Amino acid sequence: MSVTRQRPAMISHIKKLLAAIPWNHPAVEWGGLALFIMGPLLAPGYIFATDYYVTPRLPFPTIVDSYFVVQTLLWAVGHVIPSWLIQKVIIFGMLFGAGFGAYRLVASDSRWPRYFAGLIYIFNPFVYGRFMYGQ
Repeated sequence: MSVTRQRPAMISHIKKLLAAIPWNHPAVEWGGLALFIMGPLLAPGYIFATDYYVTPRLPFPTIVDSYFVVQTLLWAVGHVIPSWLIQKVIIFGMLFGAGFGAYRLVASDSRWPRYFAGLIYIFNPFVYGRFMYGQ
């Protein structure tokens, strides 16, 4: 079977998958915004942040403290995917969680005040400063 015969089936399968995504759902919209904000940061490689460092090999934690479970999870996942990708997923999760969380917390029937709250929460100077500092 040639590659040209497989392409139409693959394209129709991709179209079906894309048609099944609820594009107007707030979680999809906030995920897209988080990806847009991270645009320049999505290239392969590490992101320099002062307090949030990631090394090529994430070490196993040596001290049992409140961060032990998170460090152990990062160490285990670091054996499956590269640590720079883990860093980008965590940063995406922070942006997505902040925007979508603020969107969900506003009690309003209209979507616009909820979107405004999420945008203000992501783009205010305090959150931006903490984000750029790596906290």
